[in-house]
Formats: sequence, structure tokens, C-alpha cells
Amino acid sequence: MAIKREYESLYLLGYALAVSGKKEESIGYLVEAAALDPTDERAFYSLGYVYRDTGRPEEAKQAWRKVLELMPNFPEVQRNLQSLSRRAP
Repeated sequence: MAIKREYESLYLLGYALAVSGKKEESIGYLVEAAALDPTDERAFYSLGYVYRDTGRPEEAKQAWRKVLELMPNFPEVQRNLQSLSRRAP
């Protein structure tokens, strides 16, 4: 029997793994959730933090830029992008 994989379940699992410190493990769930519903900013938002915290600044920027496409007025994400740009070599 195939298991139905839904955005909400995948997102919540990925988020829970991320906040519990299992950031590498959370990435696959968050990426899958984002692919299932690319109009929901939550997975991209969380991916930004996970990628940043696992040393992947370019992926973090990409995720947060997607958040801003979906929600243009998001000061926290704008600050995060500015911070990453200042760190770039």
C-alpha cells in the first residue's frame, strides 16, 4: 500500500526535526513539502534557516528569496538575506 505524502505532514515533520537539532535530516522533508506546495512559504522559510545553519548560504538565499516572492513584505527574511550577503566573501 502506498503512503500518501501530504504537505502539512511533511512540513511539520521537517520543522520538528529542525528545531530538535536534526537539521540535516529535516532537509529532505522540507524540500519534499516545498515541492508539493510551492505556494506555501512555510517550508521555504524553514529551509532558509536549516540551510544557513548547515553552512549552505546560497541555498538559504534561494529559499528566502522564494519566501519574498510569495510574501514580499517580510522584514525578518529581508534582514536574513542582507545578513548573508554581508558575510559573502
